[in-house]
Amino acid sequence: VLEGLSEPERPKTRPMAELFGKIGADKTLLVTASHAPLTYLSVRNIKGAGVRASRDLNAHEVLAHGTLVVTADALG
Repeated sequence: VLEGLSEPERPKTRPMAELFGKIGADKTLLVTASHAPLTYLSVRNIKGAGVRASRDLNAHEVLAHGTLVVTADALG
């Protein structure tokens, strides 16, 4: 569970890549509370990574990614 992650002001791949690097995961799925277009744009160029809103999550995507990172807001 990831706390304190908010929608970026501008899409930036580097901060998200660094975050996923600290987690140490190759295939990461980031689950957000709602659609997050700027977060999606920040993650789309990271190989093996994806972003989904919690309401759009399905079993295939969970199983296809090695690591599931869920924002605290997505759990509530």
